Amino acid sequence: MRILGDRQLAEDATQETWLRAARALDRGFEPRDPQAWVLRIAGREAVRVSRKSRRTRAQALPSEPAVETT
Repeated sequence: MRILGDRQLAEDATQETWLRAARALDRGFEPRDPQAWVLRIAGREAVRVSRKSRRTRAQALPSEPAVETT
């Protein structure tokens, strides 16, 4: 939550982290350092969710009306 600043976004990122880890393990991936590997996935997922959230908020903002100067 510290990185994303929003509880719901942090929960979504956490869930996606575990899903990505489980999928990789199902494909036979064997990390040398499982803790570091999961933390790396979590960090990348937090960045991905943060970027997606910023894009969504930017698109939701109303556009500024054009200002005419005379």
